[in-house]
Amino acid sequence: MQQHDLPKFMHLSLSSTKLWVLALQIYMVSSIFYVFSSGYPQPADLVIFTAIGISFMFFLFKQRWQVTLPVALGIAFAFCTFTINMTHYALHPDKQFFLSSLYYVFNLGVFLYTYTLFKRTPTTLKRSLIPVLAAAIALECFFVFILNVKDGYRAVGTFNNPNQLSYWALISFCILVVLRYPSPLKWFDYGLIFALLLIEMESLSKAALISFLFGFICLAFTRAVTPLGRGIMLVGCLSLAMFAIFSFQSVMATFGAAENVQKTVARLAEIGKDSDDNLEGRGYNRLFENPQYLLLGAGEGGYERFAVIPFELHSGIATLFFSYGVSGAALFGFFLLSILRRLPPIYWALVFVIMLYGLTHQNIRFTYFWVFLGLIAAIGDIRHSQKLPLSSK
Repeated sequence: MQQHDLPKFMHLSLSSTKLWVLALQIYMVSSIFYVFSSGYPQPADLVIFTAIGISFMFFLFKQRWQVTLPVALGIAFAFCTFTINMTHYALHPDKQFFLSSLYYVFNLGVFLYTYTLFKRTPTTLKRSLIPVLAAAIALECFFVFILNVKDGYRAVGTFNNPNQLSYWALISFCILVVLRYPSPLKWFDYGLIFALLLIEMESLSKAALISFLFGFICLAFTRAVTPLGRGIMLVGCLSLAMFAIFSFQSVMATFGAAENVQKTVARLAEIGKDSDDNLEGRGYNRLFENPQYLLLGAGEGGYERFAVIPFELHSGIATLFFSYGVSGAALFGFFLLSILRRLPPIYWALVFVIMLYGLTHQNIRFTYFWVFLGLIAAIGDIRHSQKLPLSSK
């Protein structure tokens, strides 16, 4: 890639690119370690915040820069959330409004940083992030399976709760696919995917398990899976099905002997039975009980306005509509569409499984999600400009 072909927005010097890549690598590994309470900045956030701040200074002193559609819509969404939250903060002082505003501004910065860096050196960044992702998965496996860090009977690993662990594993799967596609997955990649699946099973998140399996099924029918790999998967499934027909009890006894399989099956069997497996438990009832907020939004904070026991909505999708109104939800929707419009179906499927998880969990504020969005937004722009698929080879 020549100097004149580089993106003008946040135009970084070639000599400093390695430092920005290193900062992203350090962030991806260290972001799994939650030292402070959820909702507060973690040590990894300081690393990426510093890198964003320094790189932004480079941007300020450049004479020419461009703002693409995803960047413009991302900025518009962040501005929308900031305006709505600060308006409600003035009327109903609650520090959560202020913190919520900072979440989206910070995440937008992470998106811009990843987006710009990947557009600058896509092949190098793909190759450099895969071993880093593998290291993060290995570390998480150590805490989950060796140290056996749990919250009750559900694994939490290096995170504060099981749902954070499961969501991290889901996005890690999506990022791994993005970094490899359209190159065929290697056996090493299948090992990483299997490790992530085991982590999902230990976290026992029903939404994450369903989303993960759906994403894996979609992946199986893409060019990233070779005919041999797809054939092995098909033969394995058919063999298991045939064996189960003639020896069902033997199959069930074999799988039932695995403790994590037992817990996973039992957890999935509880769908609809838990107290939060309904619209009210996730906070969806607020949309119907307070329809006046669907136009301009209620902001993220001041939850005592809507419940005797204050709690935030347990849904990223519901939060978009209730907290930021139809306009905020539409902005975010157009933001995603602007990213996906130039990408093949597998990218749509990956975003779908993440948003599927967001039906029952807070998923929009998670910074790792914005790293993923930055990667695929850059890939979309590069594919459009080069008219060629990106390969990690």
